[in-house]
Amino acid sequence: DVTNKLQAARKYAPDTRKNALNEYSAMQTKLTEAQRKINPYKNFKKEFHARVEARKALSEIADKISEAELEVEKAAMMSSAADSGQMSEDELQATEKLVTPANAQILATVRTLDMKLRQNAADGAMKDELTGMKDKANAAKKKLEGVVTVLKKQREAVT
Repeated sequence: DVTNKLQAARKYAPDTRKNALNEYSAMQTKLTEAQRKINPYKNFKKEFHARVEARKALSEIADKISEAELEVEKAAMMSSAADSGQMSEDELQATEKLVTPANAQILATVRTLDMKLRQNAADGAMKDELTGMKDKANAAKKKLEGVVTVLKKQREAVT
């Protein structure tokens, strides 16, 4: 509408045209600035729901990582008997039963995190949180690999 008024103002007498063009140009500048400020809020409702879903997903992933870390810690504590000598067959089997599901859970969580990182490459805060979670999962995986190494050495000593 302002653009139409600007075009119509070009037909006025020189002084009137100058005043009208100045007024309409100023109005158009203000309108453009207002639209620029409003644009981020236009999709707020849709983006809000997406952010809520992302928060839920992050919470679920954090819970899975915590569970896996707990299992890894249990396995590490059980394998600490190897420091004082040879583990019994029962101790080895019990520890190995913890290692397999913990490893599977960590691998699944890391895959999920990688997928989420690829999907949310643009969102800085989300990317930082996902990267932090991935670091935690990788630390748990490293600790679990250490436990597996101890178990292999213990298993070789038993056989």
